[in-house]
Amino acid sequence: MKRGKKYVEAAKNIDRQTLYEAADAISLVKKNATAKFDETIEAHIRTGCDGRHAEQQIRGAVVLPHGTGKTKKVLVFAKGDTNYDVDNLYQVSQNYSAMACFRNYFSFGRSHRFGMFNEVQMQFGGGQSKILNGSGDDLTGTYSKSWNMNIGLAPGLVMFLNNYSAVEVNVGLLGFNYSHTKSTTDQIYDAKVDNKNANFKINLFSITFGVTFYL
Repeated sequence: MKRGKKYVEAAKNIDRQTLYEAADAISLVKKNATAKFDETIEAHIRTGCDGRHAEQQIRGAVVLPHGTGKTKKVLVFAKGDTNYDVDNLYQVSQNYSAMACFRNYFSFGRSHRFGMFNEVQMQFGGGQSKILNGSGDDLTGTYSKSWNMNIGLAPGLVMFLNNYSAVEVNVGLLGFNYSHTKSTTDQIYDAKVDNKNANFKINLFSITFGVTFYL
């Protein structure tokens, strides 16, 4: 296989017969780096395990720092100045939402004072936020933009006090939710998260009591 000039020059600085310590290997990789961006390092480990046997299989999970769209809190035990304080942290965000409802009423008896209704709710919202941390050459930031849409079914009971007001109670029975979030860190690293879910259960915390006024 034909190799490029940069690969050949870097290979001359590596002794394949030498077993390097981790710190020395990382230092050697940084010394031979030629790209103008932060390069990555792959670690290949020979464990000697036979994957055909269940007791020798190795499994693990790693949560990456970018891609979920969620803010993570990290506790650091360090000596000296870590250069991380409230003065180097800045955050700003703005959100918006709108909601529309459609109802069908069914009255009980001839008085039309008591009845039930079936309400279809549609909610749309979104927002954007910016988080900056550090200062000077160590400044890093993440910009996030998101939007969400909810469609739900909420039947309920109503008692009209007069022609212009009523007391009512409703509960959410069915709902479909969709949200999309896109984050960009340091204007280089992009991450997208899509979340879809449906709810077919009665949620006691979604029961709403209220007084409604009609115009």
